[in-house]
Amino acid sequence: MPADLSQIANIITEGSLPARLALLQGPDSRATGVPTADRIRGMLLGLAIGDALGNTSEGIDAAQRADQYGEITDYLPNPLADGHRVGLPSDDTQLAFWTLESLLEHGQLDPEDVAAQFTGREIFGMGNTVRRFLENRADHTLPWYRCGVESAGNGALMRIAPITLL
Repeated sequence: MPADLSQIANIITEGSLPARLALLQGPDSRATGVPTADRIRGMLLGLAIGDALGNTSEGIDAAQRADQYGEITDYLPNPLADGHRVGLPSDDTQLAFWTLESLLEHGQLDPEDVAAQFTGREIFGMGNTVRRFLENRADHTLPWYRCGVESAGNGALMRIAPITLL
């Protein structure tokens, strides 16, 4: 059963989900209406390309990355591709696409289904945050909103990009 807005509002209010309640009040006055197919494709393509471009330097401090690589404008040698300069997306791209699949199937955000999507498929290039979520979720005693862990990464932002389509 999809989580209703009051359930999500309660989770935010109790502090389990660090977000602003304004997120639940719908699109603001700057919204341009229903996203076009081109905008959706552009969002997903930009997400995947950006993820693949940054994947090889992920986790490196910004100053260290600048010292080591300068401005990154092309794919770096990728150890997962025998050192070839190719872009391989991380788990964040997969999870964003699965979030979109769930949104399309249910017509709304269904956090339980999204969590099931994440736990029911093989994930490539899995990061520590997702690994720990899956470990917590495997416990089967925690609700979806208690399975996450604190992280300073931007993966969650990438994974929720499709929610902007609601």
